[in-house]
Amino acid sequence: MIPFYENRVEDLLVFRENSLDFLPHLHAQLELLYVEDGEIEITVNGCTRLLKKGDLSVSFPNSVHSYNTPPHQERMNCIVVILNLILAGDFINTLLKFHPKVPFISSDNLHKDVPYAINTLYEEYNYAQSKPVYTPICKAYIQIIISRLLQQMELITNTDVNYFDIIFDIINYINENYMQPISLNDMSRALGVGKHYLSRVFSDKIKISFSDYINGIRVSWACNMLLNTNKNITQIAYDCGFQSIRTFNRAFHKACHVSPSKFRKSQVAALPREID
Repeated sequence: MIPFYENRVEDLLVFRENSLDFLPHLHAQLELLYVEDGEIEITVNGCTRLLKKGDLSVSFPNSVHSYNTPPHQERMNCIVVILNLILAGDFINTLLKFHPKVPFISSDNLHKDVPYAINTLYEEYNYAQSKPVYTPICKAYIQIIISRLLQQMELITNTDVNYFDIIFDIINYINENYMQPISLNDMSRALGVGKHYLSRVFSDKIKISFSDYINGIRVSWACNMLLNTNKNITQIAYDCGFQSIRTFNRAFHKACHVSPSKFRKSQVAALPREID
């Protein structure tokens, strides 16, 4: 996943991960993360918590959320469920009009139906990959999950002016302009808010500097292009919004700890080979 506003077309995604490090992003789907083992730090709409085995995070549609696997973590396993609201049935209006006051549920408080349904949903979804995107049984388990979660969470109406706040505008602006040479001054003028206020939002709420955030997004897109296109590295750097190959190499190494060329070679080498 690219860590910013994601225009998803799939009705349902269910997958396992052993490491997640995503910058703040948002999308129109409901997203759940269930920790099977280890620890992961998650922020949803400015609320941050270190989740451990058996804990769950819930990101309602258009909630700004980010993931960070602690560097000391030797093992972290989780199941991520991302679903279009078309699968939410009668719960769709609730998911659009409200958001949880606390977007996390601890293992002690999580209803036993939820982890069971998430694991079964994972198995059913992956079993059905050669079939339609989802099956009726997937939809049934999804609605069991949502029903149990709504029973356990205190909901707040989205009319609260602090809900979408400036972070929503920031991420959308960067999503539309990251391939261009933009600065904090440019964004300040476009959004009609002070430069110093924006800087405080990055440091206090997004927890990363403006330059590191936008470079992280550009590097994420560069990784995608390195793996899925035959473009040379210099062209990719400029296509992703970097103004010099030197700046690109420095930002890429900071984010991925290897050079772009080594990243491409290592990832290609790891792909399974067909046997003649």
